[in-house]
Order: sequence, then structure tokens, then C-alpha cells
Amino acid sequence: MGFLKQLTQQILSIWQKLETRQKVTLAVSVVAFLVIFILFLSWASRPDYSLLYSNLSLEDAGQIVKKLKEDKIPYYIKNGGKAIFVPSSQVYETRLNLAMEGIPKGGQVGFEIFDNTGLIGMTNFMERVNYQRALQGELARTIESLDEIVAARVHLVLPDKSPFIGEQSHPRASVVVKLRPGAMLRKDQIYGIAQLVTGSVESLKTQDVTIVDQSGSILFGGEVNNPSSSFYLTTNQIQLKKEVENYLASKVQSLLLPVVGPDKAVVKVDVNLDFDQITRTEEHYDPEGKVVKSEVRREESKQGTGTVVGGTPGVKTNLGKGAILTAGNPGKETTEESELQYAVNKRIEHIIKGVGNIKRISVAVAVDGTYKVGPDGKKKYIPRSARDIENLSSIVKQAVGYDETRGDKVSIINVPFDTSSKEEEQIYWQKVSRWELLKHLPRYIGIGLAAFILFFLLKTMTKIFTSTAQAPSPVAGQRTEKVSPFEDEQWLRQRVFQLAEKDPRKVAQIIKVWITNHGRA
Repeated sequence: MGFLKQLTQQILSIWQKLETRQKVTLAVSVVAFLVIFILFLSWASRPDYSLLYSNLSLEDAGQIVKKLKEDKIPYYIKNGGKAIFVPSSQVYETRLNLAMEGIPKGGQVGFEIFDNTGLIGMTNFMERVNYQRALQGELARTIESLDEIVAARVHLVLPDKSPFIGEQSHPRASVVVKLRPGAMLRKDQIYGIAQLVTGSVESLKTQDVTIVDQSGSILFGGEVNNPSSSFYLTTNQIQLKKEVENYLASKVQSLLLPVVGPDKAVVKVDVNLDFDQITRTEEHYDPEGKVVKSEVRREESKQGTGTVVGGTPGVKTNLGKGAILTAGNPGKETTEESELQYAVNKRIEHIIKGVGNIKRISVAVAVDGTYKVGPDGKKKYIPRSARDIENLSSIVKQAVGYDETRGDKVSIINVPFDTSSKEEEQIYWQKVSRWELLKHLPRYIGIGLAAFILFFLLKTMTKIFTSTAQAPSPVAGQRTEKVSPFEDEQWLRQRVFQLAEKDPRKVAQIIKVWITNHGRA
């Protein structure tokens, strides 16, 4: 307490001995310093905000804001209420608390609709409608969990069951998905969504599910997945053609990249595929390779007495009225039969020609030349030599599997590339980076200005105190109104008494020096 009292008395003594101009300067400096210091503290203590949720529906945003107000969590809203920001230190905790409350719901109503006890006494029709709404909402939430999907809606057609078999109708489902910018769903993901919906709805078949994106393009269902449809065949043929062309183009591009450098070559590939489906059966016979398949031999012999009838030629003999002579003649009869059946070598082949075979490949490559900076500082284009073009052509042919018998073609053209758009893009991003720097520049300027003002104030106060403490002593015959605080009689007396009590030997030495100096003067 004694030290604070002495310090206060000393400050008041210094203040009373200051000139009016010095008092005004000191007061303004202190006030300015306090204002800047308070502003700096408020800016430094302001929390750093991070994104809590984005792409919110108005219903979810309203529930989140209500919960944040109840928990007294600071926030601010952007993007028309679709994005909510909270302090970075409270993002994860806030998300956990909201999840415990079932927020956000994604704008869809799930099976929590049956948590309302007021539904007791509802008609059968309303129960079926609520069940359909809940099932649609749960499916939409599950589909939205995919990284590529921003939002999803599911529409179900659930017909009533009929007691007559002939009047039974199958349920149907339609799914609309909104993809993130630049995102695409793979075929297995699309099929997975269809199977998810099929497995969640009783008696629903996969062919009764239709999936479309936000642009109205059919991703699954209808003619797209009917193998007997010409639309199905055409779509898949085009897709296969694109995949083969992109695969070959990427191979060529990866080979040319280390040779000519980045952004120095453009490769385009056109592939002619054979989609004819041919089933052929061939039978081949080998006449030289015949073998006996079967042999049949039959032999028959007869032996006995024969009778020979004869007489005088004429009518009577012919009529049996003349003299007829008979004589016995023994005989033997032998019959032989032989049958051979040969089998000829035969080969039967059933050939099914696969679809998608490459009939012809055409490759076009545009290659940029080299550049040299001239004495005037401008770039000069230098075309590549014929040998370089030939080497590049050989590389391209090896990469795509060039076959001259198929009629494949490879064309490489050396032309200067137009880089003006790229330069404009670089200039644009330079401006963007400068703008980002300018956005943070006021903060750095504020910090520097506060530091400068603080330094200036400290320097000014030090100068005032120093000038007051080092005021010149009065000259003989001259009066002065300024008295240094160190020459105040009461203050000096107190200091001498305190020093004498603490260190009397030192005080004696000081008095001895004063007497000695006074005697010399």
C-alpha cells in the first residue's frame, strides 16, 4: 500500500508540473491507446467460425437455429439460410447434440412419424399413407448418405392387394438424385441403389425401378436396362466405344507426356468396333480318314433232287395229252451276300463371334513445337524435325497396337498451340490470389497500426517524463517556475530518512562526498 501511495503521489506531482500542451498530448495519447487496445482485444477474442451444415432445407435450418438459440451458441447464416456457421471450437459438439435431437432430418419424414401418439384412432387409409411417406423418407435418407449425392427423393406406388389373382398389380418405384458438381455415379452404384429400393419394398422387382438425375437423364430402368431394346444396345455400344477410345488415348498421352512435356500434345482416338452377333455351325469331313464302321456277311446253300419234264414238241404235249417223259437230276445252290458300312471323319464346330472386336483404329495427335526467347524478349516458335515426328509416330503405333492389315491410321501434326487462354487464366488466378491477400491485408494493417501507435505513445510518455525529470536547475539571479520532482524538499527528506535507516554507512559516504565537494567549490 505504501508503494502504491507513493507512486500515486509521484504521478500527481508530475501531472501538476506539466504544461497544458503536454497534458493535452498525454491525455489524448492515453485515450487513443485505450480505445485501440480495447478494439484489438475485441477483434482478437472474436471466435473463428466454421461450417456446421450446408445445403439445408428451410425446415431443417429453422430447427437448427431454434436449437442454437436455446443453447445460446453464437451463429450466423449464409447462402440464403442454407448454410449455418458456428464457432470452430463448438462444431463437433453441436453436431452431436443436434444428432441426438434427430436434426437435421434432410427435409424427409421417416418412421419417426409414428412416434406421435396423436395418430391413435387414425383410419386404415391414413396409416397406409403415413407408412408410404415414412418408407419414402427413409429410403431417401439412405441414398443421400452416398458421397456423390446431395439430395434424393423417392416415389413409391404401392397398390392395394386384391383377392383376385388376375387383378394383382406390382409396386413401382422412382428415384430422383441430385449429384454434386462434377460427380458421377458408377454403374455398380446405380445398380446398388436399385437393389436397395427393391429390397426395401415388398414384391418390388428390379425392372420396376427407375432412377433419374437432376437433368432428367435415365440412369436405370425403362429401355436403358432392357437387353432386347435397341436403345439399350445403342447406349451400351456407345459407352463401350467411349471407354476403349479413352483407354487408348490415355495410353498415348502418358507416353508422350515425358517426351514432349505437359500440355504439349493432344491425342484423340476413334475406334470402329464390330458389334455384329454371329453364330456359325461348321461340319468338316475327312475322306482320307474313312474306317469300317460295320460289316454284314450272309451265305445260303441248297442241295436236293431235281425233276426234268420233256416230250414230243407239239400241241398235244403242251396240253399234257402227248407222251411225257420225266427224268431225275440231282442239284446244289449256294447264295452269298456281304455288306460293309464305312464311317468318314466329321468335325462339328459351333462358333459364336464375340461383339466389340476392333475393326479399325484412327489416331490423331497434335504436337506443339519448341520455343526460344529472342533478343527482343518475345517467344519464337521452332517446329519439330521430321525425325522427331517419325519417332513420335512409332511411339503412338506401339501404344495403340497398330495393325496395317486392319487399315489403322496414325496422323501426327506439328502445329503451334494457342496459349492465350492459359495466360489469361494465369493472370486471373494471380488477381484472385492478390484479392485474397487484400482481404486479409486490413487485419495485418490493423495489427501494425496498433503496434505503431503503442510504440508512439510509449515514446511520447517516456519523453514527457524524461523532460520533466531532467529540467535545468535555476541560474543565479534568474527565477524559474519549473521545479523538478526530485528537488521537492519533503520528498527528498523522506528518501534520505529511508536510505539512512536501511544503509547508514552509504548515507555517511554520500554526506562526506558532499562536504568534500562543497569545500573544493
